[in-house]
Amino acid sequence: MERKTVTFADVERRLIEAHRMAYYAWIRQVVTLSSGALTLLVALRNNYVPASPQALLLLKLCWVGLALSILLGVVALFGEAQTPLDAIKNIRKNREEHGEQAAAQMLSNSSGTSPKKRYIYAQIGLYWSFAISLILLCLFALLNI
Repeated sequence: MERKTVTFADVERRLIEAHRMAYYAWIRQVVTLSSGALTLLVALRNNYVPASPQALLLLKLCWVGLALSILLGVVALFGEAQTPLDAIKNIRKNREEHGEQAAAQMLSNSSGTSPKKRYIYAQIGLYWSFAISLILLCLFALLNI
């Protein structure tokens, strides 16, 4: 029985793919949590907002932050689907402009599947807007106990 040789590049690719799958699953969770929280907060606002609330602006900013989290999460998830297609376009372009050997060299140096900056910014913004929304909601709750 012949053993397959596993290279460091194979291990790296496998680990990157495992990270990518878990990472985008986490983004889906944050989008789901943001959507559910925003829906509940808006639908049940008469139950938890007192008659004369203090710092109502905090609650409104929380709603805006949750809506922004949803939007940024959708952009980030679109990037998950678009990034492989962008990589294919880059490979085809390199093959046409520089030939097979240069395209193979480019792929050996990197996986060729880095997301565009707009998707990375959406991912970063997603974290911050979700975290800030939770902090604002907690502050509103503490001020209105």
